[in-house]
Amino acid sequence: MNIGRFLRSILPSADKYIEGAEVLVDGGLETWASATDLTYWAEDIPGSSTINREATEKHGGTYAVRANVVGGDHAGFYQSGKIITPGKRMRVSFWYKTPASGTPWLWIYAGVSFDYSLMLGANGPYWSAGSGHYIILPTATTWTRYVLEVDALDNYNSYLFSLSGDGVDGDYYFDDFSVKELTPAGIVSCLVPGPGTKGYDIIHGKTIDATTGIIPKVGGDPMPILTDIGWKFNGTSDHMGPVVASPSDAISLGFWLQRTGNKVAQPVVSLANGITNTPSFLIDGGSAPYYNQPVAWLGDGNWQYWSASTPVDMSKMGHWYFYVFTVPGSALNDLDNCVCYINGIVQEKTISSKTSEQSARSTVRVGRSGGEYLACPIAMPFVANRVLTQQEVQNIYNATKGMFFPRG
Repeated sequence: MNIGRFLRSILPSADKYIEGAEVLVDGGLETWASATDLTYWAEDIPGSSTINREATEKHGGTYAVRANVVGGDHAGFYQSGKIITPGKRMRVSFWYKTPASGTPWLWIYAGVSFDYSLMLGANGPYWSAGSGHYIILPTATTWTRYVLEVDALDNYNSYLFSLSGDGVDGDYYFDDFSVKELTPAGIVSCLVPGPGTKGYDIIHGKTIDATTGIIPKVGGDPMPILTDIGWKFNGTSDHMGPVVASPSDAISLGFWLQRTGNKVAQPVVSLANGITNTPSFLIDGGSAPYYNQPVAWLGDGNWQYWSASTPVDMSKMGHWYFYVFTVPGSALNDLDNCVCYINGIVQEKTISSKTSEQSARSTVRVGRSGGEYLACPIAMPFVANRVLTQQEVQNIYNATKGMFFPRG
């Protein structure tokens, strides 16, 4: 059985993306040094063609670009040295308008430190070495939006983006040029044992790749279990992380856990490594009334507990349980709205104390919070960058429970 392929098949699909920050400077094309000179863009205007500031024929804002092509040549503008995270998906979009029969061109170059060696071609689209590769856009005599989504290359981090009117004489208009990185709005990391002491991320299909923001390193010497879908953590040094860099405000954290002993405040997943007021999600092995209870912990006097027995009794030693915590944001009231699922069932809240806001999140770690470590087997820890629905949680539980026995 291919465990990675199986787990990928049952995790919630990324049915939409979260946009990152704008990569381009002045993508609205609003800032001009003169009527023919964009401040933050370079012009490419051979012969008698020109790039012009346009205040009347525009899509939005105050100005657009009017590229006037003369003599069958071209008129373009570009920005270079734009950093895209290697391997990350990007969305390129802009508005354009052409003369009759006019076909503008989109040029995207990829390289390392301004040394561009690849260009994006039209079919696929695909990356090709050398020059003369570009995407020809259809004629549009009214304002039309063009959108392209494409994966950045693994070993390239510097990009050039260019638009031009080309071939047919006349005025080509461009406005609201945008390039943004995209992150799937779903499961962004799911770890199983990898080679040596490393974790393997089945979502990205990579062991360690800092360029994707996924860096699953395993500390100590955890013992792989269950045909390499989990580990046994020793309670003194074993942990994994950082798993995801800069998690979003809304987040879901899940894992299978086998209860094998009682250790006070066993940390399972934390959103930082001992930083004050960043949530750690624990299984409290202390004395009553906290015995066996799941808890979201922000520090002394600041926590949210859930029942250890209603409606799921999680006190059975040696049994596996499936936990998911969903947090809708990073504000104080979002801890109040945090939901705990065990075996796909929402747990009742019990004791809570809210004394301070959550701090900004940094990274996600598995099996450690500050100087506390997990001491039991854990399998399939995953992170989502949004709140999973109860149906999604139940779907994951139902699809994976056959791999774990005995179950609580």
